[in-house]
Amino acid sequence: MKDKSNNPVGEVQPSAHQRWLDADDLGQALAKIRDCDAWWAVKCCIIFMAFTCVRSNEARGATWDEVDLDNATWTIPAIRMKNNVRHRVPLSTGAVEVLDYAREQGGDQGLIFPSQRGGKEIHSGALSRLFLELQIPAVPRGLRATFMNWAVGRPHIPESVAEMVLAYKPASAVLRSFLINDLFEHHVAVMQEWADFLNKTMEPVVPADLDPC
Repeated sequence: MKDKSNNPVGEVQPSAHQRWLDADDLGQALAKIRDCDAWWAVKCCIIFMAFTCVRSNEARGATWDEVDLDNATWTIPAIRMKNNVRHRVPLSTGAVEVLDYAREQGGDQGLIFPSQRGGKEIHSGALSRLFLELQIPAVPRGLRATFMNWAVGRPHIPESVAEMVLAYKPASAVLRSFLINDLFEHHVAVMQEWADFLNKTMEPVVPADLDPC
């Protein structure tokens, strides 16, 4: 796998503690995580982060009452967002598979990805440790950088949409002044394209010991 702590000129440049993988290597890394013997919720939380492009705390604190599976949408309340703005996340087929698996493992009440002891929120260190134990040359927060570099390499994906997938305000002040919605319909298409891309190298999405319903 390519270690992206030193990135080529022209690519998004995260800081040293945000090491990320090339998009072509991410599916293989996720499959390695899926097939290891770690606690199911730790593995699924990381995979869910990859498919939804959210921050670690947003995924670790996700609750079932935030999810609308009928409309394939996860709404993160403003109080849990870094920018204090509610964020809607379209759930791709891959993300839904993770949720179906999580429901079979832990039920559909409270936290989606509970800790092994006490059912509390998973500690961020548990995610980072798994990357280290599996010798994956990246960190959980680097998943977002992997997505962004994948997106900017596709001319049909507007930079503003890629930024909003990551819950960032568009860089252009002019665009911010005119934008009156969250471009959700475009967000949906990009998330499914991203999921299809990952599926090519990591299928199945969830562990083989339990097929999603």
